[in-house]
Amino acid sequence: MQNNNGFTLMECMVSCMLVGIVVIGIQKMSVFSFITYNDFIAQETMNNQSEIVYYFFKNRFEYSKDVQIYVSDRYQNSTTSRKINYMEAVTNMPLYQITYNLGTSQTASYLYSDAANYKLVYQTQTVQSNIKTMTVTKSANSSLVTILYTFVGSDEVHNYIVDLGYKGLNNE
Repeated sequence: MQNNNGFTLMECMVSCMLVGIVVIGIQKMSVFSFITYNDFIAQETMNNQSEIVYYFFKNRFEYSKDVQIYVSDRYQNSTTSRKINYMEAVTNMPLYQITYNLGTSQTASYLYSDAANYKLVYQTQTVQSNIKTMTVTKSANSSLVTILYTFVGSDEVHNYIVDLGYKGLNNE
């Protein structure tokens, strides 16, 4: 007569091996899911930062008069800034300051540098920090201005293009 009350050693080893394979598979899928989720969150954060800067510029340029953009001459080993004009071409010069008139008074937005990063500041409020670069490009005899900006942790270049022909940058 045979004893059929339990499992054999071989059955226990096979079942433990199958359970281990299933657990390892679930663990690998969960790690992949967490990595994908973290990448998605990082991309969404970058998109949100880009939209904040974009809409900041859009609102300031759209509702203002007499916009003046100043670029920094730091590439020539000086800390001076100069206002861009209609006649001259500007190629990838660092943005220093934007002044504009919202109808009541002249207001300025600044781009401050703290060590290696920049902060876009409106009056005393920081609009966006962790800006790696922000440059201005404009062709000669043109009122189209392109502001290019990148963020820390990304090489993706974002841009804002504005026509300042009726906002103070014309050939007068």
